[in-house]
Amino acid sequence: MSKKKIWIAIGIVLIAILCVGAFFVFRDLKQEEALEDEMDQIYEMMDRKNIDIEGVRSLLTRTIAKGEYQVVEKALKQYLVDVLDTYEETLALLEDEQMTNLLTIENYKTDGPDFKNSKEYINQTTKSLTDLKEQFVNYLKQSTVLSYIEKTNVESYYVEFYKELALDGTEDFDDAEKTLEKSIDDVLALLRDCDRVFDFLIQNKGKWDIQDETLYFDSDALTIQYNRLIDNAIDS
Repeated sequence: MSKKKIWIAIGIVLIAILCVGAFFVFRDLKQEEALEDEMDQIYEMMDRKNIDIEGVRSLLTRTIAKGEYQVVEKALKQYLVDVLDTYEETLALLEDEQMTNLLTIENYKTDGPDFKNSKEYINQTTKSLTDLKEQFVNYLKQSTVLSYIEKTNVESYYVEFYKELALDGTEDFDDAEKTLEKSIDDVLALLRDCDRVFDFLIQNKGKWDIQDETLYFDSDALTIQYNRLIDNAIDS
């Protein structure tokens, strides 16, 4: 084979190599862009005060990437699934109907005068909400966010890409975090006030009665104290 033909063959091989390399670079860039768009959409939905949980879950349970990028995608989405699970569990407690019925005449009749069930419910709910608040705050720590990708064996480039996607996105959770924490704190305050009401009724057992769906005390002084406790609970 002549030198000319050899150089032509080498040139063809080099062009082929460059084309293949360019293809993979282009494919990787497209995957990164697709994941960035996907995560931006998810973060925007999760940062709303009223989160579309079903909509977010539909995005979190699908995969759009391949290869190492899929590992990044699954790790980050699993992290967000865990955050969303905690959010949903918290929301269920915050919207529990039993909580809104604590200071009703019906509850006084069924659980009074010792209010064992009501006080047990308050203790359990207070503990659950406190634990969930700590969990939620912990999920927003950088060490927790990164722990999901650190469990995998991807190369450092993909770890850095995960960090870029994850840490930029979780910074946008401020509104949701503040809203949830305030809601939890408000409910915890309400539960404390309800507990004080029950303690007052237990301490004054035999000095109050229910007639015609109305609570009556033996003295005006007790009525005034009770109304103050109720006002505090309403203002919580």
